[in-house]
Amino acid sequence: MKALWKWFWHDTSKPLFAVLVFVAGVIAWGGFNTFMEATNTMTFCISCHEMRDNVYEEYKETVHYHNRSGVRAICSDCHVPKSWGHKVVRKIKATKELYHWALGTIDTKEKYEAKRLQLARNVWAEMKGNGSKECRNCHAYDAMHWEKQGDRAKKTMQEALKENVACIDCHKGIAHKLPDFPKYYQDLTADLNDVIATDSLNGATVIMAQNKSVYMDKDESSDKAFDAMPLTELTVLERDGDWLKVRIDAWDREGGVQLFKKPGPLMQIAKLGFGGMDTVKATEQFVDKETELTWNKVNVEGWVHKGGMVSDAATVTVYAEELWKTDCGLCHTLYPGTRHNARDWVKKIKAMRRFTKLEPDMLEMVQLYIQNRSSDMTAAGK
Repeated sequence: MKALWKWFWHDTSKPLFAVLVFVAGVIAWGGFNTFMEATNTMTFCISCHEMRDNVYEEYKETVHYHNRSGVRAICSDCHVPKSWGHKVVRKIKATKELYHWALGTIDTKEKYEAKRLQLARNVWAEMKGNGSKECRNCHAYDAMHWEKQGDRAKKTMQEALKENVACIDCHKGIAHKLPDFPKYYQDLTADLNDVIATDSLNGATVIMAQNKSVYMDKDESSDKAFDAMPLTELTVLERDGDWLKVRIDAWDREGGVQLFKKPGPLMQIAKLGFGGMDTVKATEQFVDKETELTWNKVNVEGWVHKGGMVSDAATVTVYAEELWKTDCGLCHTLYPGTRHNARDWVKKIKAMRRFTKLEPDMLEMVQLYIQNRSSDMTAAGK
């Protein structure tokens, strides 16, 4: 060994030394690259039963596996970027998957299904973070025949190109089953109800977590003062056992029964009852010069039975935000609320009713959440 070492460092010429180093580098590089490419094959990807018995079976039913053109996209086409640098980063991140394989985190169908939403979100976040480089292994804007696309597809794709929207923002569930969203929403709601059930409501205000009626007396058979909508804040005036005396501060339009959060933006938060119509108090007036409508700042008092309310607005806000991100984000880029005004957001939500997996009360919560963040609701002024 010493003789070989002496020959290598002292007896060889510099050209020969350079050749040997080059050859060694080629062999090392070739070996590394061959190994990395081997991990990109379908055979390798489904070599563990977690992938073979779950995602692979779903993938075989999709257009990426069988299609009229005979072009197949395998696992690595969708989950590994082509560029070398991004590919190496993805491979390094994949070592975490080996760790969970060793732990048996998803080694049964039941475990896999329980983790499906989390696993899907991890992949979606990865693809969104890198601009869906994996999708663009095969799909490129400059290769599209815009004139052959339908009007809706062309408009949407050109908008995506203009705003650099990631493919995964709109295209989820095209190779694997989507998570069980209705069950997830039910679990979210159950968690919210647990908070409601244990909230002492000792603060100066309460936030509505659902539609709830407020009465003129501590009796649900008495006249209604008003019906309050979710995310509406009420001021607590008095407590008597399971009843709270509360006040809503809002705006009416031309003395109507609908109550709004601000003058101008059509974000309704309550509706007067027969009792409230007789006791409503106006404290301020605002004339909208653009529409010539008169808005009155009003307040109404009444009694509400405990339940369906929370002390901390963040409790309901986080719930509504999660519904919005999960359901609306399934097919759409989540643009900020300021992209539209309160009225237009109502139109957007109504247009999506037939596609959503949300229950009607959940969808109403999402609408109010996004309206709260609309361009006119967040604008300075009244």
